[in-house]
Amino acid sequence: MPPPAKRRKASASKAAAPTTSTDLTTPTEPTTSSSATNAYPGFDPWHATLDIDAGDNKMSVFNTTKSQFMHSAKIYDSDAFKLKPLTVADGPLKGRHVIMLEPINDFFRFMDFPPEIRNIVYDMLFQEAEDIEIVTFKSKFSGQRAVRRGFKRQSKHPGDTWNPQKSNWEHQTPSVHSLLKTCQQIKEEAAPVAYGSNRFSFNGLPELKAFLSGIGTMRQFLRQIRLVYGSYHHTVAATTFHKLKDAKDLQSVTFPHDMVCGDCRPERLGRKSITIRDVLVHTKPFLKAFHKAQKSKDDPVNVPDIICVAPETWPRFCEDGEMGRSCTCTYLGDPSSCRERLQHTKEVQVDFRKAVADELGIEVTSSKEE
Repeated sequence: MPPPAKRRKASASKAAAPTTSTDLTTPTEPTTSSSATNAYPGFDPWHATLDIDAGDNKMSVFNTTKSQFMHSAKIYDSDAFKLKPLTVADGPLKGRHVIMLEPINDFFRFMDFPPEIRNIVYDMLFQEAEDIEIVTFKSKFSGQRAVRRGFKRQSKHPGDTWNPQKSNWEHQTPSVHSLLKTCQQIKEEAAPVAYGSNRFSFNGLPELKAFLSGIGTMRQFLRQIRLVYGSYHHTVAATTFHKLKDAKDLQSVTFPHDMVCGDCRPERLGRKSITIRDVLVHTKPFLKAFHKAQKSKDDPVNVPDIICVAPETWPRFCEDGEMGRSCTCTYLGDPSSCRERLQHTKEVQVDFRKAVADELGIEVTSSKEE
């Protein structure tokens, strides 16, 4: 609970003597002359920011509609408050009207909600219908880090200003993930939702490595990971998959067809041929750790079942192909139809899962498909 705000009083006359401010974000320096203080004993200058509509003379104006004098001002303070009009009952200022900023203490604490309600809030805040696409960003002023796709686009940050020295947006609204930094209990409750209820999508292994390095211990909550494009980086593959050893609750790791299929004509795509066995060299330590973790669970996951192979994202499959019907589509000169390409991808997935099972010495007990 935030500490109660200090009560401040402002006289309807010049007791407060604030300075009019045009910068509503930075408090103005109050008048501290001894004459202002001596004129109103018992009152100190008001350290607050005001924006007074009536101009520098601070005079009220006559409202012909209500036949009354009126004055308007905007008051800014670092703590939540409500205005309370009072009349001074005693002393030299007896009869004067003052407006007091009274701190608001009657709010409801979020942690007083039952866990079921808090979980509903976490779901509303963190769950996303689409994949969370992660890319890397690097500038000469900062190291490479993982960011969401569109991080540098102005359209994603309306009203914000890009700071090239800090490589970040100034005045941007805090990310919803800032909630995880409020306290340990909220972090323990919300992190499984933030990282476990969404699928994270990456262009390739460098982006996945940067993401896994950046989230640290949050890796344990990951459930769905998807690699989109077929480029395979041997130099980062081993360290990337090693970091996945912490993700003991994974449900799916999706590889693109082009990455694990040695028959996908990589020479036409300008890439070196990679086979399932090549990928297993780097993923074996992670898969073994995942398999070991499942032995102590009441509802263990069959390790080969988490391996998925998805068709390439371009070109799109036609409606006939997706429905299992014949078509006349071609891909990079390959006469195979969309239906044949989809069927081939399923066959590669079966081969990949069998290779994983053979490597770990277990049986494939499910034909689960993505």
